[in-house]
Amino acid sequence: MSNQALPLTSLDKAIHTLLALGEEGNGATVTSLNRRLGYGKSTIHRMLAILLRHRLLAQDPATRRYYLGLGVMELAERFSRQNILLRLGLPYLEELERKTGETVVLSVREGQEVAYLAKQESRGPIKISVELKRRIPAHASAGGKVLLAELSDSELVALYGETPVLPQVTSRTIRTMDALRAELRRVRRQEYACSREESYPGYFAVAAPVRDREGRAIAAISLAGNAALHRRERLQEVIPVLKAIGRALSREIGYKASPQAGGGGPGAWPQAAGGLGGWGTGI
Repeated sequence: MSNQALPLTSLDKAIHTLLALGEEGNGATVTSLNRRLGYGKSTIHRMLAILLRHRLLAQDPATRRYYLGLGVMELAERFSRQNILLRLGLPYLEELERKTGETVVLSVREGQEVAYLAKQESRGPIKISVELKRRIPAHASAGGKVLLAELSDSELVALYGETPVLPQVTSRTIRTMDALRAELRRVRRQEYACSREESYPGYFAVAAPVRDREGRAIAAISLAGNAALHRRERLQEVIPVLKAIGRALSREIGYKASPQAGGGGPGAWPQAAGGLGGWGTGI
């Protein structure tokens, strides 16, 4: 069946409504959308209600005209951020793999989950393979912990609600909000996060933040490997390299660290005092 023969679905009509509204410089009315699209007014009202519910549209209460909403701007910002991360980040992933011999992953947080945005798999004989676009609970991954550490206590409550218990992925996953808060305090002190078999048995990961020009941690860059091979001595070798690459990519994006600590900027954490801290906690 050709695309032309496919019947229009409600999703098609909602997308057509959104695109048509984007072409209306002074906002749109139900009547103007009816003329432009040829849909019945009841259909247009239904599509507008759906788009309003998802904040893709906004309505001026005085004129009753519809405009593109904040949700569209947020999507555009996410696209821009992820596009920049992909374009600028891949050479740094390759460099980190060359220097450590480990699989390298760039991840972003989406709600309570993290998604793998890009990867550079190890060229060594023993390697961990990861699936791009796979989502895993943020509290069960090194990259997720790095990004959750950016949140305040009130933002954590807004994200997870009042529940004291978190979903368990493996027997080593952090289970309670109290334990997660303690882990995130450790991550802020260290400026990196570790995860040992928390999302996959036999996997280990360590992650550092990637910051934008405002100092916000917008992504995490991680090393993933075999948990049995990642002991304290190995971590002492790779963590400084990982953090240096994370800072270099942050500078490429536009972040400027203050001279005081390895961070600075409004979103940066205080500089770590040294040591490996919670290296053995928690992929």
